[in-house]
Amino acid sequence: MMSSEMQFLPNPKLIKLVTRYFNTYDPTVHIIHSPTFHKELQTYWQEPGRISIVWLGLLYSVLCLAMQSYQKIGDEPPEWKGRTLDLASEYRLRTVQCLVNSDYTKSSLYTVETLILYVHGEYASRWDAEVGLWVIIGMITRLSMRMGYHRDPSNFPGISPFHGEMRRRIWGFVRAMDTMFSFQLALPSMIRGSDCDTKPPRNIFEDEFGPDSKYLPPARPNTEPTPISYMLAKFSIANELNCILEEIQSVRPKGIAYDDVIARDNKLWELRRDIAPHLRLRPMEECMHDPAMLLMNRFNVDILWQKTMCVLHRKYLASARQNSRYHHSRRACVDAAMEILRHQHKLHLESKPGGRLRSMRWAISSLNKHDYLLAAMIVCVELHYDTIGPANEKQFWNPEQLADMLKALENSQQIWSETMEESMEAFKACKTLNIILEKLKASRAPATNNPTAPMTAPETFPQFDQNLRPEHSAAMTLGMLSGGLSPNSVELLNSMSQSSAGYTNINMNMGDSSSSGLTPFAMDNNMNPFASMNAGASPFSMFGNAGNTPGMMDLPANLDWEQWDQFIGNGNAADPAFQFYPTNLEPSPPGGDGQGQQRDHSNPFGGPFMGANTPGR
Repeated sequence: MMSSEMQFLPNPKLIKLVTRYFNTYDPTVHIIHSPTFHKELQTYWQEPGRISIVWLGLLYSVLCLAMQSYQKIGDEPPEWKGRTLDLASEYRLRTVQCLVNSDYTKSSLYTVETLILYVHGEYASRWDAEVGLWVIIGMITRLSMRMGYHRDPSNFPGISPFHGEMRRRIWGFVRAMDTMFSFQLALPSMIRGSDCDTKPPRNIFEDEFGPDSKYLPPARPNTEPTPISYMLAKFSIANELNCILEEIQSVRPKGIAYDDVIARDNKLWELRRDIAPHLRLRPMEECMHDPAMLLMNRFNVDILWQKTMCVLHRKYLASARQNSRYHHSRRACVDAAMEILRHQHKLHLESKPGGRLRSMRWAISSLNKHDYLLAAMIVCVELHYDTIGPANEKQFWNPEQLADMLKALENSQQIWSETMEESMEAFKACKTLNIILEKLKASRAPATNNPTAPMTAPETFPQFDQNLRPEHSAAMTLGMLSGGLSPNSVELLNSMSQSSAGYTNINMNMGDSSSSGLTPFAMDNNMNPFASMNAGASPFSMFGNAGNTPGMMDLPANLDWEQWDQFIGNGNAADPAFQFYPTNLEPSPPGGDGQGQQRDHSNPFGGPFMGANTPGR
């Protein structure tokens, strides 16, 4: 029995796993002070009674993420060969038992950190988005605010410099998590900028401060690389995205003024200029000696920046065709979307065997997929408008740029098709783009001589320092593809294994089938995959009604963003199987006589916080 196996691990193996965690590509690493954690680990071995049960849960969550990393990277050591997923699942269960026994609602030291690592373990174990994760993140957000993380520690003299700095790191992570996952599900963030004044953490090394520090060292220049540089870059852009979403998602009739959009655009360019030099994206041929982790960091920072630009400007794609005042928004939005699609293509190529990023393929998460689909939909809408617009409007993009857009969409659709058996989101994204591409190609055929020309260099689509704004459309795009929208999803998924449509190998353990959002029509390339979704009129009415005619749709002149938002919001209902505490969870301490939760051994990856089909990868 693997129960409480940690207690039977010799010290060298525990140290190996802890070291593995602190040296892997994991965004949660820097919310834990590594030197302090190692000292506390020594204390645990010497005097177990001095360690709180919450800290024990934190240790279990570290072991869980370390075990997951072996399977994701593919370098399982001999002593755990073939068992890393089972061990990760066991440690994840023990993490929850520790949280239950500690009564995490009391919010003691390390409660928030343990919950964050637990959520990340669940998030890293699935290909697609899940509402359950967002619900837990909401709980973490509220607990963090209850503990005062949203207020800068300088307001409280009783907080030591060390704990104050760690609180800044934790709050930055919580706020970024809230922003990203809420946006992915087309829901408002739970944190408003006006509710918090916590400053960003300092750009310092971990060995420069500790629990005994009387004061913090001065922050190092932004140009000096430190382990926390990547986190700081992501925090600054994510906070700006949060502010933008707060304004454009407002239900006030007036909304955001365009002058404010321009101001936000300028702020984004200022943030881009402030990105540490070692984190700025550059051509791969100039990075021959850079490690894969650094390359991935650069791509992630740039994708987040480009996505934020898309969110800011997307609403004005249609307005720019009637009013030249919004031309900057049109160009800035499409340029950013094209850059994201280039990144998708480059990352896909480099993550193949022999590529520079082959060891980082696992790092492409459901959040990345959301960004890629957002970019693809923006380009689809732009090509659609270009096709139906008057002749005098067709000079905005030259033929090479239009061909580049179409080729970028084709590349994206091909990438989705290669992963459609691994992910339900990829499956539906592939079908979506396939239908839209058929219509676009058919409508553009007379005017496009070479629609499959190779993608042009970034110079063909230069970046423009301009500004704009959209509504929720970005998050809505992927939200629609990952939401539980079909009333007959269960029957479909139960019968998919007998399907002769060529999808018998699709991994159906990628989330609860009741919220897959896949309809029977999606099984056919020639049918509209949105035809039977139950969240009201489909926002894809802009692409017309496919009916029963293969790939045929009529495209109206404007996209109804309000309808799109409503459609997506209604489509992401919570998993009815989701429970924080199943009735069979016995909160017995790890190492006791009880075995805690009675696990379903037919599904060793089910977590007590998640739905019934939590996968272990």
